[in-house]
Amino acid sequence: MIRYSDEDIERAIKESKKGLALYKEIIKLFNNNVDVSKDETFQRLFNGFFITSPQKPDFYLAFYSYFETIKSNIPSFTEALEALYKNVNRVQTSFISKMFHVIDNNLPIYDGNMLKVLNIDRPKTWWSLIKKKERAIEIYNQIIQWYNDFVPSEEGQRWIILFDKEYSNSNITPIKKIDFILWKLGKK
Repeated sequence: MIRYSDEDIERAIKESKKGLALYKEIIKLFNNNVDVSKDETFQRLFNGFFITSPQKPDFYLAFYSYFETIKSNIPSFTEALEALYKNVNRVQTSFISKMFHVIDNNLPIYDGNMLKVLNIDRPKTWWSLIKKKERAIEIYNQIIQWYNDFVPSEEGQRWIILFDKEYSNSNITPIKKIDFILWKLGKK
């Protein structure tokens, strides 16, 4: 990953203002123990913040039903991929990571914008299902390791300090602060 200037990071942070408010509302609702399988406000906010392309109603039904069943006991990433695949017949790595992140804000998000910044290749659409799942799990573990290395690093701390300078009372995890920055950098 290239080193970004303070100006690049500060711009990404400033562009996160609207998203930060929406994210905090999602976490607040979740922490108030809403039934995510039924709460339309939670689903609308979650979809608006995390889901970039519309899905079919049966996907949302399966996704939010599964989300509700695991919200007090996160399974392994592999188990979650398998469980959601059985219901929607697709590998949904990004969706699983976003679900996991809402449950535990210290877990990173697997997203195409971040992968671009981190220079990680996504699974190819034409790969077999088994190969896609194996690669998705490798990537998620790679992302976790990247955060484990980056957050305490001098550069990671610089990003967090710049974020806190702009939003001193954000009350979000270091992982999410960096996530906001990565996402905005990846959109460029």
